Amino acid sequence: MHGNAQSIATVVERFAPQVESMEGAAFMFACLIHELPFAQVRAVSNIVETRNRDAWKMADAIACLGETALNILGDA
Repeated sequence: MHGNAQSIATVVERFAPQVESMEGAAFMFACLIHELPFAQVRAVSNIVETRNRDAWKMADAIACLGETALNILGDA
């Protein structure tokens, strides 16, 4: 979400985040306002830095999500 140094600095100063979640935050907010139970499993594919798509590890994140989903469903 934050692709430039000023935007990153502002958020880090205000919140000191470990990760950011764009889609997940909207999903959880929608569930909260409709009083629906929810859960979210996320994998981190990149760190918060000036946008550097070459550093993103999408395949690793997707593989981790798949493995975690199978583990969760195996326990169901």
